[in-house]
Amino acid sequence: MLVAVAFGLQALHELAVLPVVAVLVAGYVLTERVRNRRARASLGR
Repeated sequence: MLVAVAFGLQALHELAVLPVVAVLVAGYVLTERVRNRRARASLGR
């Protein structure tokens, strides 16, 4: 019984972490793209 509860909490924790990781990755990718675009724009001048 305790093992099942612990496993359930672990699965819940992993599910809760997934959206946080997704947001972090999306934010990182967006900032990198903006940074690359600015670098390219400054090089083009």
